[in-house]
Amino acid sequence: MTTRRLVIIIGAIVLGFWISSRFTDHNSSQPAGFGDSASCTVSKIVVDKLKAQSKGYGYFRITGRLINNCDQPTGVQIKVTVYGKADNILASPDLWPASTNNIPAHSEYPFECLQEAPGFHRFTVIVINVRT
Repeated sequence: MTTRRLVIIIGAIVLGFWISSRFTDHNSSQPAGFGDSASCTVSKIVVDKLKAQSKGYGYFRITGRLINNCDQPTGVQIKVTVYGKADNILASPDLWPASTNNIPAHSEYPFECLQEAPGFHRFTVIVINVRT
């Protein structure tokens, strides 16, 4: 009797998973990319208008603009890397410039960061992650 119950319980669980997968509409009427970060990649985010200004005491203000070319609002994570004259890395923070907000689709978002980096020579900014 216990083996029969176990087979019935396992069969019910498998049947439940099968039924739930049948009712999951993979071709839904939701907009393309809704809840799917695969439709928005780091290559669709442009970083431009980069500038660095010395603020004294070894601090630099780095500013720029992110352009969201995705079809949906997107959270963007960037990596700012600051180098010294010998091309050694002085700082390399990862930032979400818009914090917990998403950047609207097909729009621009100015950003800035204040970075302590005595010996600053040059910097790079790259997009490392997106979330929709």
